[in-house]
Formats: sequence, structure tokens, C-alpha cells
Amino acid sequence: MLSLLKTSRIDIRGTLRRSCIRITDTFSEVSAVCNKTLDRRRPCFTPTRLCSGKRYNVPPSAEFVARVSGIATMGKLPYQETADGLDAAFVGVPIDTGTSNRPGTRFGPRQIRAESALLRAYNSGTRAAPYESLMVADIGDVNVNVYDLKDTCRRIREAYRTILATGCIPLTMGGDHTIAYPILQAVAEKHGPVGLIHVDAHADTSDVVLGEKIGHGTPFRRCVEEGLLDCKRVVQIGLRGTGYSPDAYEWSRAQGFRVVQVEECWFKSLAPLMSAVRTQMGTGPVYLSFDIDALDPAFAPGTGTPEIAGLTSIQGLEIIRGCHGLNLVGCDLVEVSPPYDTTGLQLQHNLFPDWLNVDTAEAPVGGDFDQVRSFEAVRHHVIHILVEVQSVLAVSKLLAALAAEGEVEEGLIEVELVVTMTVVTMTIRLGVISLSIPVIVGPSLLVG
Repeated sequence: MLSLLKTSRIDIRGTLRRSCIRITDTFSEVSAVCNKTLDRRRPCFTPTRLCSGKRYNVPPSAEFVARVSGIATMGKLPYQETADGLDAAFVGVPIDTGTSNRPGTRFGPRQIRAESALLRAYNSGTRAAPYESLMVADIGDVNVNVYDLKDTCRRIREAYRTILATGCIPLTMGGDHTIAYPILQAVAEKHGPVGLIHVDAHADTSDVVLGEKIGHGTPFRRCVEEGLLDCKRVVQIGLRGTGYSPDAYEWSRAQGFRVVQVEECWFKSLAPLMSAVRTQMGTGPVYLSFDIDALDPAFAPGTGTPEIAGLTSIQGLEIIRGCHGLNLVGCDLVEVSPPYDTTGLQLQHNLFPDWLNVDTAEAPVGGDFDQVRSFEAVRHHVIHILVEVQSVLAVSKLLAALAAEGEVEEGLIEVELVVTMTVVTMTIRLGVISLSIPVIVGPSLLVG
């Protein structure tokens, strides 16, 4: 070992110097990204939980707060009356006035909230920590008119104009699919024509139903007519069932929609499909509309118009997670009808956290630091950096011992001492959080 070090000391000098520079540069890059991303879209005033002691709203742990206690907000998050100061907000739109078959979706938001008491703050599958980088709260329900569907659409449109004006992304709990029409009216007012990822058993592009132009089977026909959608950036996934013509999706294709019938999804992962969808959507604004009847009734029986042979729950999550990297400006989960689901809506309420994870999923190690979205992700990178720091220190300590025996020049130790000390005393600033590198090195350790 001594002989090897003697013949390779120039290489050792360069290796140590490059390692230290790389570590220092990485720290600086992570620190800059943290200061930028943790405060994106944040106003000067930020509402916080009075008792949490944390900067962001976080679902409380069942170790300290009983799941059956308290007000049934989404994920037991705080309730606030407006979207001011929020990055994302859960919103309920409790209507089923536009339903053509089984009613009950007006109870969807309330029951989803009740069952969401089982949600936890972290996703063990994606390792995302959305509540540590996004301010999220439940802002209650739109005050709908259960006797007048057109007036309800007006109320929804006005409510979403107010929400979107704050810069908040609405995560909507329906309610039947009629609600997508007034929501997209408000979204398009702010963002212009948007791309659409529509997950459903039905195309919902009918023109008139029993003489009425507004209902849960017509929203996307109305959206196209009003220029709310960028039709070249629309995909419909999971369509199936019987129709009123040999090609029930001819109108969709004629508008330029990409139609993915359920037969194209059977027995396969949808990850390749979502890769193509991300390319199709590009960098423009995108809205995600997820009708629960897209999933097979075996997974989600609680809906008004069930169709057999649907998507699996795994494929549903693949679609949502496959939206990572898109410019999502809003999402909805519709057609959840609790009276027809005896399983407690386990699937429905678990889809919502993945919507948040789309915006906060951790970047892979060695990947683009611009994708870092949370303290947990940064800490993950720092741990890998510390491994390299420890390697540098180990070699430096060995060289110090050799210097004491006169086997290598002291000049090498002095040069590396300065660089190493610079590395190990760095502190990363994460907003209001400081992360100090837990390495204490004294000169005596290095010079022997």
C-alpha cells in the first residue's frame, strides 16, 4: 500500500482535489435549487397550522391524532375558506344533477374526505414528500344549486376563477362529470386552450341528451365548441362499452384527439403509453380529468355508469404517476358514488396523494437538480455527497500518517487540508431550515 501511494501521489493529489471541487460545486447547486424551488409560487403571507410547528400543512400522524376524531377534511389537512397562500387545494363539487343513470355522486366529496383519514404524509412507493414542499389545504365545497344545473355551472365557473386567480392548483372531488365543463371554462380563461388527459370509460362528447346540452355525457363537446381545448393535445384513455354507432369515438378522432380504447391497455403496463402522452402534451398547460368508471368495477364499484373490463388500479396509478413533469394546471376525480361502494372508497381517496406526487416526485440521484422539490429529496442527495466526503477524509488521514513517516510531501497534506476543511464546514440553507454537515475534523487528525 505504501509503495502504491509513493508511485501514485500525483494521481492521489488530483483525485482528492477533483473530489473536493465536485462536492463543493454540488453543495452550491443543491443550495441554489432549494432556495429557488421551495419558495416557488409562494406569496408573502403563508397560512400555517397553528400547532404543527412546521412550515407546511402536513397530515397528522395517527400515533398522535385518532383517525376518527376531528373534522373530516381531506387527509385531515387544515380547512381554510380561500385558496390564498396555497400551492394546491382540495375542492369538493357535490352535484349529481347531470347524471343519466345511478345518482349519488353528490355525496362523493364528503365520503372521500371521511375515508382519507387513512392517508399518511409520505409515499413509500415514489419516496415523494409533497407536504414538505407544497402548501396544501382543504378549502371546502362549491356552493352548488342542486335544483338548477345551469346555475350550478355558473357557480362552479366563478368559484374556480377565484381559486385560479391566487395561483393555486385545484384538485377537485366530484360530483358527476358535468363539472369538468365549467372548471375548464375557468382554466382556459387563465391559461388559454389546454391539453387534456381524459381517463374514462366513456368519451363524454355527446351533443344533446333529451334535448339538453349540459350533462355528464356532454362536457368535452362543449369544451371543443368553445375553444377551451388544444385538440392536438387531448388523449382519452380507457374508453369501452357499447355505443350508438359502429364507431362511437369517430367525433373525438375527427377533432384530433388521441383515443386509446381499453383493449389497447389490457394485460400491459401503461408506462410506455404515458411516455408518449408526455411527448404529446409538451410544455403547455394540461388538465387531468379522471372518471372513476375508467377503472374496472372490481376495483371501483361505486359509480353511476359502470362498465366491465376496465383499467386496473395499478394502471390508474401508472397514468397519474406518468403525468410527472407535465405542466398540470388542475385535476379532477369524478363520478364517485358512495352508495354503490361497500368497500369504503379505499381506492378513490388513495388516488389523490399521487396527484400531489406528480409535482414533487424526487429526481434520481445524479439527475437534473432542477427537479428537486422537497427537503427529503435534497437530504437524499446530501447523504450521497457525504459518502464521498468520508472517502476524501479517509485518504487524507492515511496521507497524514504517511507524512508523519516522511513517505509523502507535507505540501500535499497542507493543500488538501484547506480544501477538505472548506467542504466539511459547509451549511446548506433550505428556506427556514438549516442542514449542517455532521463531520468534525481538526487539523491534528490530518497532519498527524
